[in-house]
Amino acid sequence: MKAAARSTHLETVLRRGIAAQATGRHAEAESLFRTVLRDAPGLPDGLHLLAQSRHLQGDNDEALELVGRAMRAAPRVAMYQATRGVVLRALGRPTEAAAAFEAALRLDPTYLGAHRNLAALHASTGGFEAARAAFTRALALAPSDVELWLGLVPVLLSLGKPGEAAAAAERAAGLAPRATTPIEVWFAAADAAGALPTLRFKLERLLAEDPENTAVHLALVDVLNRLDAMDAARDLAERAIARWPDNAAAWRRAGLQRAAVGDDDAAQLAFERALELDPSDTAARVGIANGHHRRGDAVRALEIYRAILANHPRCKEAWYNAGTVLSALGREDEAIEHYDRAITIDTDYAPARNNRAQGLLRLGRQAEAWSDHRWRDGRTPLFPEQRWPADLDGVAIHVRAEQGIGDHLFYLRFAPAIAARGAIVTVEAERRIEPMVRRAGLDAVDDAPVGANVVRMGDLPWLLGLGDGDDFATPLALPVLVDRAARVAAELAALPRPWIGVTWHAGGAKGRRETFKTIPVDRLGRTLRDLPGTVVSVQRNPVATDQAALEGTLGRPLLDLSRWNDDLELMLALMAALDGYVGVSNANIHLRCGAGLGSDVLVPFPMDWRWRSLSNGAVPWYPGSRAYRQRADGDWDAGFAALEKSLQERWT
Repeated sequence: MKAAARSTHLETVLRRGIAAQATGRHAEAESLFRTVLRDAPGLPDGLHLLAQSRHLQGDNDEALELVGRAMRAAPRVAMYQATRGVVLRALGRPTEAAAAFEAALRLDPTYLGAHRNLAALHASTGGFEAARAAFTRALALAPSDVELWLGLVPVLLSLGKPGEAAAAAERAAGLAPRATTPIEVWFAAADAAGALPTLRFKLERLLAEDPENTAVHLALVDVLNRLDAMDAARDLAERAIARWPDNAAAWRRAGLQRAAVGDDDAAQLAFERALELDPSDTAARVGIANGHHRRGDAVRALEIYRAILANHPRCKEAWYNAGTVLSALGREDEAIEHYDRAITIDTDYAPARNNRAQGLLRLGRQAEAWSDHRWRDGRTPLFPEQRWPADLDGVAIHVRAEQGIGDHLFYLRFAPAIAARGAIVTVEAERRIEPMVRRAGLDAVDDAPVGANVVRMGDLPWLLGLGDGDDFATPLALPVLVDRAARVAAELAALPRPWIGVTWHAGGAKGRRETFKTIPVDRLGRTLRDLPGTVVSVQRNPVATDQAALEGTLGRPLLDLSRWNDDLELMLALMAALDGYVGVSNANIHLRCGAGLGSDVLVPFPMDWRWRSLSNGAVPWYPGSRAYRQRADGDWDAGFAALEKSLQERWT
């Protein structure tokens, strides 16, 4: 065969091999490349293409040998260097792989594939600054490359630049306005940046411009849901299934919104429709299992979660939700194991970390729990990465308040320990308790002093390095004002003792997290009925029917001092004066604790970790208090029986 014809023949065979490889027919491609090399053993392109084929089939050792031969035959071909980098990365040799990509770029600085691979390599090995630089160089060559912008987003997030990450994701979404992935990445980055209100505005504008944009429509549902604009989210989700009745993702979102408002039957119908349209929709299956759990069928819910995990062992939501079911069944150790699995899949999975912290604290494994406790707000927090040293001499630390008044009083017990290490401590507290916090010896201020290190009060146990055992900080002592004590004494002086305060309902909704604590008022009345003395209601905003029901089973009128909740100094004085206090945990329990007195607390299931008892029955976070718990099945009989026995022993 003449040289020209031979060359043409070899080129034809190579092209057939390239076409076969492009469509996944790797064995056919390999056969064609080997045919070429039998006729031309040293042909660099033949060696290179066969190296790629062997890499795609998992034989990276032969691939490395083949690409090495190609490079020796043609040492100045950038593509060969880049392929060598890909193979070295697959062999777990990242340093050599990076050197190969850099060599390719020295030969051809405009080689986009080498820039892309080098950026991805640095990102995968934690070299985020280098990855950012590589992505930036690649984007200078291809500013309209959606995948490059999307690859840059997690790098920027890892560098602690969520605002820049959101901007990069927005750029990707602008380049592919109807693609789902860029919109979803934009949502995640904006969430990390705390920029969801801005994202909502932008998505609403995009949807107004393009009402048929399904990706934007569904992303807006997610944003509204995350912002707790539940009515708007549900309305938009229902409009989505009306407009796109064959879209599984739209039905899934409709199911989530229906479940969020407690319409579990309608939610299940939506999830089932999503599965009809897309049997692989694992999130819809999780939604169905969640519905069973909410309706009280924990066993069925657990069966579904386990079936999901059998087929999708990396479904973090199934591990997490199975953990919540196990916790609800009182199987806390198993629940923690499931949260562990979810966190292994996603180390930043805030709900699983928060639930793991709660479970560990309920089990008394405090030293393990405090780190996860930093994730209690339900999203990736910005928290300090190092605990405090024993010597904080002269360091200014400002403790920022969070959650409610009771939480302020609970967590501020740790503030004196900071001062004991030599720090200059200021604290933030709800304005109604600022004066009593100052009387307790803390410097309560409205704003952080200039230059102070600002921390959240719930992070104090972790920052201080608290552990297990006897590591329980003493409650903050709250001195009572003389004039308030006199008013309480005048109110109660003529009434028979013991004076027993009661509360039967507390809590509320904090974003999506419900903290309601309620006990049956008729049972409370029967439990107190045979006791002597005066029962004092300090229930905040009491419902008239509840108060009447309590008086009916109590058999006598209550002294209603519920209005005193508007003056916490007066309530502190009352808590200090009462002979006993019975009810659910609320701010008044913390005030009574600050007055150095215990309470009899009815603890709904699952219990708040702060009401864990030691083996001797003591409640270490609330000295002198006693806890009576609801069972996992909702039954209060044992709890009320123990409470009645304890009260009778004291006052009859």
